[in-house]
Amino acid sequence: MPALAESLEAGGSDMVPMTAAGIAVTTDGRRLEARWPTVGWQVLAYVILTAAEILVSITSLEFSYTQAPPHMKSLVMSLYLLAVSLGNFFAAFVNSFTKDAQGNSTLTGENYYWFFAGCMALATVLLVPVLLLYKPREYIQGSGPGDHA
Repeated sequence: MPALAESLEAGGSDMVPMTAAGIAVTTDGRRLEARWPTVGWQVLAYVILTAAEILVSITSLEFSYTQAPPHMKSLVMSLYLLAVSLGNFFAAFVNSFTKDAQGNSTLTGENYYWFFAGCMALATVLLVPVLLLYKPREYIQGSGPGDHA
């Protein structure tokens, strides 16, 4: 089960950004109810989101790098960065797609944050079967035949 634990570690860190989205939903809901939340809620959401970005990036990069054969490490790293870019493109697409004729977003207030939290939850649920079927192999640079350390 250690291999499963390593795989789940790579996917499990996706839960932290959902926590930050939950805080954003709560803060926006309080703002709309005129129970003006303190700036501390925004600071808390940014701290959690920053921690999530660090945890997800480092874990994903390490997982991608150690699982790639030596001759494919650059390609796998570029695919990781492509995935990050596609995520940013998805957010931009949703923002432009949900605008009405007047330029206002149809995803307003809490619904905006719930939509992205739902997308993160769906991606995490879809990732679990892949991780359960995944058989990890470690390729450490300089450890294979023909590698020069």
